[in-house]
Amino acid sequence: MRKSLLPVVSLFSLSLLSACGSGSSGRSTNPPPASTTHFSITAPATATVGTGVSFAVAALDSSNALVSTYSGTVQFTSTDAQAVLPANSTLTNGTANFSATLNTAGSQTISATDTVTASITGTSAAITVNAPIGFQPTGNMETPRAEHTATLLTTGEVLVAGGIDNTAAVLGTAELYDSSAASFTPTGSMVSARAGHTAVSLNSGKVLVAGGVDTNGNFLASAELFDPATGTFVATGSMNAARTGHTATLLQDGTVLVTGGQSTSAAALATAELFDPASGTFSLTGSMTSVRAQHAAALLQDGTVLVAGGHDASTNALATAELFNPANGAFTPTGSLNTARFEHTATTLSNGMVLVAGGIDGNGDTFASAELFDPGVGTFTLTGSLNTARFLHTATLLNDGTVIFAGGAALTLTSCGINCETLVPVSIASAEIFTPAPATFAPTAGMQTPRATHTATLLNGGSVLVTGGTSVQLQGRQIISTVLATAELFH
Repeated sequence: MRKSLLPVVSLFSLSLLSACGSGSSGRSTNPPPASTTHFSITAPATATVGTGVSFAVAALDSSNALVSTYSGTVQFTSTDAQAVLPANSTLTNGTANFSATLNTAGSQTISATDTVTASITGTSAAITVNAPIGFQPTGNMETPRAEHTATLLTTGEVLVAGGIDNTAAVLGTAELYDSSAASFTPTGSMVSARAGHTAVSLNSGKVLVAGGVDTNGNFLASAELFDPATGTFVATGSMNAARTGHTATLLQDGTVLVTGGQSTSAAALATAELFDPASGTFSLTGSMTSVRAQHAAALLQDGTVLVAGGHDASTNALATAELFNPANGAFTPTGSLNTARFEHTATTLSNGMVLVAGGIDGNGDTFASAELFDPGVGTFTLTGSLNTARFLHTATLLNDGTVIFAGGAALTLTSCGINCETLVPVSIASAEIFTPAPATFAPTAGMQTPRATHTATLLNGGSVLVTGGTSVQLQGRQIISTVLATAELFH
């Protein structure tokens, strides 16, 4: 039987017709390849400081069509000067995915540019870079220091002054932290080197520095004022008593209340005095009902001051508390703490109550307990406990009404030889947040470095600057103690 050739002939004829086309030359007239005019960059809308983000780059023509034949090399830039960006790279079929790390909080962008033709470029939409929750390193101080002060200025800078260094020398130097540059720079030195002093920002913008001890262990009555406008310290009137381990509280009328402390290593004070910025002098006011040092003081919403805890001349922990009334210059007893304690913190909350937490007693016990003082009834009630017992820590009221507790130390019994044991104040890196309603403590990411006798200062942007302090750690029977120059930011 014969097979039909018609299908074969028909296919061959069709192929000839397709090849011939309609033009007289008989050749195809496909359009030339499109040329790249710009890049598109697709990136996430948000990112976190220090965390890598993925983004895509595509080569496009003037019609925003992908140019798969792009064969150039792309280089990357960013508005974030601290960004870690990819090396110069080529694209595959006109596109590729990359990763970058943005290290500066705020609104940032990433750009891609052809290495030969600068007009071929593109920029991402704005990326909101958020600071990470927790503690992150910032610039180091010029000098390691502990038992110093850190005070927020009206300029937004932080004045760090005095303290001790790794040789136990008492410092007279001071420096300023600039949050926009994340760095410290030296400023004028204090009139007197001092540690264990107080520093209070006055309504004028100046800072009152008072008391403390000097390199020879002398207790100081002298005081001085720092002027941010000139960056210098000048002497002002001295206190009526030399003191360290005291408190200094700015009152609603602009004067400063100084209470208690130690005048020698064996004497605790009941006296109190007021600093008047207008005259630059201290004057005695009514004395406290108890001698006390290493206590805590908190300004209440009605203008009175709560003074609580501390220890007496024999280092016996105190549970008593009292209220100072600026109207008559007198102290009156109020309800006592449930736990006698010193080297604790007292923080006035947004609701007007005062949170007292942590501390130690004279028996070597470190406390996790916390209690709330209610000014309306004048009593303390126990509230949830810290997750970590601590003293020499910091407690900072945040803008959202919560309180961040950071660092400190816990007394740890350790062997110092045959039939020998000693209590060592081992430094803590952990941190936790107190939420008033309901009253709970919750752990949060800890500091980068364990530290005590450090400072914590709330910045205008809501972050907390932690500076210096002492890091004490145990290595077997060896005690390793380091005064720190490092600083961290809690976001």
